[in-house]
Amino acid sequence: MAKKKGPKMIEDLVRRRANGDGFQTIAIDLSIARNTVKSRLKDAGAYEVGDAQRLLLEGFSSTTVQIFSPHWSSQVVWEEALKEIEGGTPIKEFWENNLGANPAADLRNVPYETFWREFRRRHPNINVHYHKNHEPGLRTEIDYKGDTHGLGYIDKATGEFIACRLFGQVLCNSRLFFPYATINEKQSSWLAGIREGFKYFGGVTQVLVVDNTRCAVNAADWFDPDINQEFYNFCNHYGTTVVAARPKRPTDKNLIEVHLGVFWRWVRRRLRQQQFFSIGELNRYLLECADEFNERYQRKYGSSRRERFEQQEKSTLKPLPVRTYEAGEWKKAKLHEDCHIQHKYNYYSAPYQQRGKDLDVRVTLTHVEIFYQQERIAIHQRRPDHQRGNYCTDKSHLPEKFQAMEEMSVARQIRDAARIGPSTGKIINTLLTDVSHPLMFLRRTMGILRLKGRYGAEKLERSCEILITHGRTKPTVKDVERMLKSPNLGNKPKAVPIERKPNPHLRGQMSFTTEGANNYESTTQHDRSISDGTVS
Repeated sequence: MAKKKGPKMIEDLVRRRANGDGFQTIAIDLSIARNTVKSRLKDAGAYEVGDAQRLLLEGFSSTTVQIFSPHWSSQVVWEEALKEIEGGTPIKEFWENNLGANPAADLRNVPYETFWREFRRRHPNINVHYHKNHEPGLRTEIDYKGDTHGLGYIDKATGEFIACRLFGQVLCNSRLFFPYATINEKQSSWLAGIREGFKYFGGVTQVLVVDNTRCAVNAADWFDPDINQEFYNFCNHYGTTVVAARPKRPTDKNLIEVHLGVFWRWVRRRLRQQQFFSIGELNRYLLECADEFNERYQRKYGSSRRERFEQQEKSTLKPLPVRTYEAGEWKKAKLHEDCHIQHKYNYYSAPYQQRGKDLDVRVTLTHVEIFYQQERIAIHQRRPDHQRGNYCTDKSHLPEKFQAMEEMSVARQIRDAARIGPSTGKIINTLLTDVSHPLMFLRRTMGILRLKGRYGAEKLERSCEILITHGRTKPTVKDVERMLKSPNLGNKPKAVPIERKPNPHLRGQMSFTTEGANNYESTTQHDRSISDGTVS
C-alpha cells in the first residue's frame, strides 16, 4: 500500500527538489513512485528547481496546507477557532459547538480526531490535547490552589484574620469535587485533606495522582520519583497507589487544576459576604458550597457531577478502612551510648546493638516508634512535650548490668574527673552513683567533662569547687559552663574562717574569750558603782 502523501511529505519533496535532486533520487529516498513525485511537485508548483526554491522562500508551509487540505476545511473559520482555543476554550468543546451543530452535512460527519489533526497541521505551536476518558473508580487527583486571597477566618481572641489554603480533590470519571481549607500546606494538613475527601466520596479509588510537593515526594524524578515514607504508609493504609506527576507537567493532573480554578471563581464572591470565626465553620460552609457545586447541571455532559457519581462511579470505589490512619512525623536520630534517643526534651530507649547508628523515628500524637532499616525495633508511649527529662526505658534494650557499666565507661569517666581535680571528681561521682540508675546522668557527665577541652582543666576544677561551695552537687552542663564564662572566675578569693579580734569599743565583743570576759565583768561593775554613787 502506498504511503500517505501528507503536507510533511510534500514539503520534503519541495525541499529536496530545491536542493537540485532529481525525480528518481527523490523517489528512491522516500520509497515512492517517480511519477508520484512528479505529479505532487506539479500540483505544488515546484516542478522546476527554481520554482521549488522560490516556493520555500515565500513560505511553503502555509501554501501546502491550503493546497492539500481536506474539502470540508474551507467551511471552518480557522481564525475564529484559533482565537477561542488560545482564550482557553477546549478544542473538543469548539468542535462540539461549531462542527457538530452545523447544518452542513460535511461538517456534521467530521470526526473529532480528524478535526484535531487538521487544526494541528495549521497551528503546530498551539498546545492542544485529546479529551481524556477515565474508568470509574480508577483515579483521583489532588492539589492546592495557588492564589486564595480572601479565604480564611477571624480569630476571636485577637481579631486577626487567619489566611488559609484551599485543598482540592476530584474524581476523574464523574468530576465530583471536594474542597477543604487548611492552615498551611504541611504534611499533616495534606493528609487530613485526603482523609476527609475519601470520607466525602464514601470510598477510595485505585490510583491517587499528586504533584511533586515535599509532602508526597522526597526527590522528583521523571521516571522513578522517591515517594515520602509517611505518605506511602498513608496510601497503603487506604489501599490506593501513589502516582506522582512528571516534573513541570501540570497537564498530568489537569482535572484538579481546572476544577480548583472553576470552583474558586464560583465561590469567591460568596466568601466575601460571610464571616467565619474558626476553620471548622469555614470547612462546613465549603462543604455546603461543594454540594451545590456538584449538583449543578452541565450541558456538556447532560447531567450533574453528583448524578454521574451516583450512576457510574459510586459502586466502583473501594471501601474505607475501619481504622482511621494516625499521621506521624518522621525524623532522624542517632542512638546514644546510654541506649536512648532524644525527642524534644524526653528520652526513649532502643536496643543497645544499634548504638551509634542513625535510626528513623516516627512520632505520632500518642506513640514514638523507632526503626532501623525499615524494621521497627522499639515503640514507646509518647511523653507530653511540656515535660522534660523523662526516660522511657525498656530494660530489655539495655545490656547486662556489669557489661553496661564497663561498656558505658562509667569508671573511666570517674577516673578522668579525678585527674582534673577533687571537686570535679566529686560532682561526676555524685551524678553517676547517687542516682536510681547508673546511666541516668551519663549524658550530663559527658557534657561536663567535654568542657575541659574548651576551657581547660584548671578553670573547670575552679568552677566545680565554687558550685560545691554553694551546695550544687548535681549541676547541669549549662550551670558549669555559665560559671566558666564568668569574668571573675579567677579573681574570687577562697573562703577563709572568720576570726574575731577584741574590740573595747563594742559591748559584748570581748565575751568570746576568757580575758575579754574578765575585762567585760570588771567594766560592768565599775559602771554600776558610778550609777550607785559609790565612786566619785
